[in-house]
Amino acid sequence: MPRGNGNLRASWRGRRVMLRRRLAEARLAMLLLSRIPAGRIGDPIPAIGASAWAWPLVGAVIAAPAALVYLLFHMIGLGAQAAALGMVAAMALLSGAMHEDGLADMADGFGGGRDKLRKLEIMRDSRIGSYGVLALIFAVAFQMSLIAELADPSRVILVAVGISMASRSFLPLWLWVLPPARPDGLGQSAAQVSPTAVVMALLFGLLGLLSLGLMTALWVGGAMLLCTTLVAMLAKSQIGGQTGDVIGAMQKIAELTGWAVVIALQ
Repeated sequence: MPRGNGNLRASWRGRRVMLRRRLAEARLAMLLLSRIPAGRIGDPIPAIGASAWAWPLVGAVIAAPAALVYLLFHMIGLGAQAAALGMVAAMALLSGAMHEDGLADMADGFGGGRDKLRKLEIMRDSRIGSYGVLALIFAVAFQMSLIAELADPSRVILVAVGISMASRSFLPLWLWVLPPARPDGLGQSAAQVSPTAVVMALLFGLLGLLSLGLMTALWVGGAMLLCTTLVAMLAKSQIGGQTGDVIGAMQKIAELTGWAVVIALQ
């Protein structure tokens, strides 16, 4: 066999292996961040951190059908508020409400704990407290009111997908920057994020926002970076780093920030 043919076959085998690895990572991202079936992942199963580059893509898969719910409700005359609530509910169902859960747990822990150990204990408790309840009420009400203010309902898919992608694109960055606050849990297992995955996630997030226009993308992206930085600083001071709940809360806060900027700019 000519040497060139052998090298070509080896190259194709290498590409197939890499493609299978990327597909496995994308499936893992879907299984981690949503309740949408993604098929079985064969061995070897990727590390959670290896799937971080695909998290913005999961955001797009979640947001698109939720935006269609908004359009359906709007078209049959239920009004902007009901359409917005339908969209928020659909996104929560498709994502398993994991980001809302993180926001509630972080609010309970940071609001009710006296020291780091007690805060982490509260955040791990499956029960929800008054701070968590209020955080969820305010978050849902704020997001619903913002979506209902969208001047052009026909843009809802682009806006929803762009914000959903961008709000998840910053999560790998903070997993990479912040140390885990505890030696176990999702924050620890997902902390092994490569710089390449961080850059790819940010690029996907920016790509989602560019459909809204360059200036809007820059304003929204900058605002999300600022708000997630503030959450990161708060988490560092409160518990010494990140947990899965902190990362989940970051997504929700970034999403709310994105909607607020889009509505303010329209």
